[in-house]
Amino acid sequence: MTRHSSPVAHLRGNHIVMSIRYSIMLCVLISVSVLACKDTLSRLEAKQTAISAANEVVVICDDNLWESAVGDTLIFYFEAPYPIMPQPEPIFEVRQFSTEDLVEAPLRRELRTYVILANLDDPQSISTKMVLNDLGEEKLRRAREDSAYFTSVGRDKWANGQLIVYVFGFGADDLASKIVKAYPAIATRINEHDRPLIDAGTYLSKESFPIAKRIKEKFGITLKIPGDYRIALDRENFLWIRQDFDAAISNITIMRFPYENATQFQLDGFLSMRDRMGLMVEGTTVGSFMQSNREDLPIYLYKKELDGHYAVEGRGVWELTEDFLGGPFVTYAIADSSEILMIDAFVHAPGKDKRNYVQRLEHIVSSLKF
Repeated sequence: MTRHSSPVAHLRGNHIVMSIRYSIMLCVLISVSVLACKDTLSRLEAKQTAISAANEVVVICDDNLWESAVGDTLIFYFEAPYPIMPQPEPIFEVRQFSTEDLVEAPLRRELRTYVILANLDDPQSISTKMVLNDLGEEKLRRAREDSAYFTSVGRDKWANGQLIVYVFGFGADDLASKIVKAYPAIATRINEHDRPLIDAGTYLSKESFPIAKRIKEKFGITLKIPGDYRIALDRENFLWIRQDFDAAISNITIMRFPYENATQFQLDGFLSMRDRMGLMVEGTTVGSFMQSNREDLPIYLYKKELDGHYAVEGRGVWELTEDFLGGPFVTYAIADSSEILMIDAFVHAPGKDKRNYVQRLEHIVSSLKF
């Protein structure tokens, strides 16, 4: 005898099936929503703030590319000697990582300044794939069509406060030549990126308003002077201020000279004025004073502008007569109506690296306002 299900039982069966299907769909929707929320949260999660000191550059590229002419070329330019130091110090301190290195140590992705190199003729390279992914097809097409386009700049790739400079070429030799062409612009951009960090280090002790006021009274200019500077010597038409640390002594002297002729902005005239200022900077030995060293290292002059005024910047090494002390200097001769304002910044740091001290002095002088 065949048993037929009742209409009520049939409806109950359909209801159970529909309930199961609804439950499954609900679970799927919840799962998708949870995953979507997690993805949204991960994208909204605050990035770390990038760390590392000024003048530090991380190069990301494949190891075989770094060991070729590409790495040699980059080191030649980026680690060139900083002008002028008694002992060589590099302009930038360079470290190289492969993409695998970044995976192994995630903290390496939280530094401040990166130069990422890509050989576009090697599409299997992980570094090249990363660059192509970052730049996109539009920029890749432009790189293939426009030989003048071989760099791009990004920000905050892995952490806040990051500068990312991409350099790409077709083959190792082409990439090496592109590094040579791009270096001046890259160095300028890195220096601009480092400026807030240098400013923070320079004015860690806030500002000395009394010294700034004295400078304005004597010379009619304003300079932003760090709070831990002191006046070492205050004479008519001459002021010497200094910052004394155990590791280094940073100094600034200021003096005005009457303008006589254009030769004062040439090497001999420039050094003649600087050495007259040096007579006021006496050493501990009787009869010892500061002079420019013209024998052991070259002295470079550069034309520049400070607060809209024509200026010449000189770099070299100073020494004390009758003594064995010396160090780097950067001096500015600035045209101001019928006078020349000389600002001489110099460092004494025996046995220590001096680049960062010189940079801070340059940063102070860059605050000059007439």
